Amino acid sequence: MQPIIRVTNLTKIFTDKIHHHQIKAVDQLNFSIHPQQKVGIIGESGSGKTTLLNLLVALDQADDGAIEIDQKSLSDWLKHRKAFRCKIQMIYQNPYEVFDRRQTIQEILMQPLRIHQIGNSQKERLAIIDQALADSGFTPTDHYLSRYPHELSGGQLQRISILRSLLIRPDIIVADEPVSMLDVSIRASVLEMLLDAHQAQQNTMIIVSHDILSLRNIVDRLFIMYHGQIIEDIPAHQLLTEARHPYTQVLISNAHGKEVTNEALDRMIHAFNQDYGQHESTEMIEISPNHYLNCSVE
Repeated sequence: MQPIIRVTNLTKIFTDKIHHHQIKAVDQLNFSIHPQQKVGIIGESGSGKTTLLNLLVALDQADDGAIEIDQKSLSDWLKHRKAFRCKIQMIYQNPYEVFDRRQTIQEILMQPLRIHQIGNSQKERLAIIDQALADSGFTPTDHYLSRYPHELSGGQLQRISILRSLLIRPDIIVADEPVSMLDVSIRASVLEMLLDAHQAQQNTMIIVSHDILSLRNIVDRLFIMYHGQIIEDIPAHQLLTEARHPYTQVLISNAHGKEVTNEALDRMIHAFNQDYGQHESTEMIEISPNHYLNCSVE
């Protein structure tokens, strides 16, 4: 099976305007994702997670390397932006920043259907919206259609954001910290909505999160990012027993409330690279089936 996403030597460099030095937010990334996979991307702030997502959905432009979606280059896709936006959709961290506050929920959900010519009439499109709202627990639907974004809770609005992306049935969903701004009590229901959509639409899903323990339960595969590189690519079910990179192990320890200092982490990574034989190349090495390590990052 051919990958639906293939990334080769992907690099994005930002310039620190204060200190005038370059920062490699994404540093020669190489990976493939196959159709219908659920991939989680984990890492601390500044590790390159969001930059990578922005590059995948063409909200930012790479300085080097290549992205292929369904065996077609990103530059070719961007010659037909409407088709590209129908292919891949992004769900953002803060739904309040996504929507036009002057639009009702009906207008917000109607827009993608109209743009992508889904439904043959206004009446048919409204029926699609009505059914989607009902299926997502927004009943009675009339109660929500005429409301404005500020009249909904954060959890409700994020579910509307997800629903809007799903209406056009994209092959790829990219979600950037989709529950981090929500109350803990409703995070599970939002993630469940994403998983239900994955099962129903058989899409490919990429989810960025800080919460390594929760994410491992809902994805097939985890990318651990550190200093702009993927330092471990591991089957999610093996995370707690087979994680090998010190940074991955530190993230797990921190999630369990056992903090590790940066100085200790640096020593651990240096020793790890020596044990595995440090590589100048950022190419991953396979240490067991579908489990890869990067031994080039200090």
